[in-house]
Amino acid sequence: MSGLVVIEAADLEKRIEAAVTRALRLHAAPQAGDWCDAKTSPLGSPWTFRRLAKQGAFPTFKQGRKLIARRADVERYIIDQRIELDHEQHPQSDPVDPVERLIAAGKLRVVGGGR
Repeated sequence: MSGLVVIEAADLEKRIEAAVTRALRLHAAPQAGDWCDAKTSPLGSPWTFRRLAKQGAFPTFKQGRKLIARRADVERYIIDQRIELDHEQHPQSDPVDPVERLIAAGKLRVVGGGR
């Protein structure tokens, strides 16, 4: 069995065109909205951006003296930091009076009877 592969010229042209298109898309110049730096990041604080970039929270690149990151990576980091509350363990409002709860737990007792 030989390593020779026969491809028609039209098929070869289509494959080359698809490979070139893919390569151009991968190495295209980034658009302004696709990237952010310390001042334009959705994190709010330049210090937070630099600290998290140093910790490797999201991939960063140098553009001259600027540290830049893909906006999608920074936003994904923010979304990953969200904490879901279990509403059964942390109800919105406690129906029991906090004083009654302390009395029931033995941490508070009523002393004296008034006048």
